[in-house]
Amino acid sequence: MEDLKAMAEIFGPWGAIVLFTIYLIYQSYKERSKIKKEAISKADEIEHKRALTEQLQENASTNKEILKYLKISSEKYADEINESQARIVIESVLSNSENDIKRYTIRIIKENHIMGHEKETSAKLKSYISNRYHKDTLILKEFKLDGKYLIDFLKSEWRDYVTETVTELVINEKGAKAIASTLENAFESFKWEMIDQML
Repeated sequence: MEDLKAMAEIFGPWGAIVLFTIYLIYQSYKERSKIKKEAISKADEIEHKRALTEQLQENASTNKEILKYLKISSEKYADEINESQARIVIESVLSNSENDIKRYTIRIIKENHIMGHEKETSAKLKSYISNRYHKDTLILKEFKLDGKYLIDFLKSEWRDYVTETVTELVINEKGAKAIASTLENAFESFKWEMIDQML
């Protein structure tokens, strides 16, 4: 209020009104500019988000097409193997499986007291052999021979046979040699059966 009195004394009452009006116009202009800048920045932000979303969608679409192409290419060429390669894969997978089960079974015999713990021993063996079988299926389903996956030639009955036979041998304490020869014979017959089915 003091400023208006001082302005009125210097410029007169009309001068003070004019200056006050100019001040109000300036404040109004300043407030409108601020609102306009916020509106523009919001509009820019919305436009930027829209452009970013469009770019991400375009990238996703491109990536999807690339993945589709790679999948078709890999299915067609990468996992298709010839007969001798299939024999090598089967031999390798089943030999590793045989050796893993043999080592685990012999370790169970050495480290555990079987008598009185038959259920626990049986559960351990069943779990280990099932896990090993699952591991084999994951490997074999990566390869195809003449359009058929190698996993198609692996039988789940073999897992059951190995589980029952090994469990029986361990619980009846037949020893490591009996287990080793039984597993060797079983897996050798599995290999030949798979190869016969392939051909």
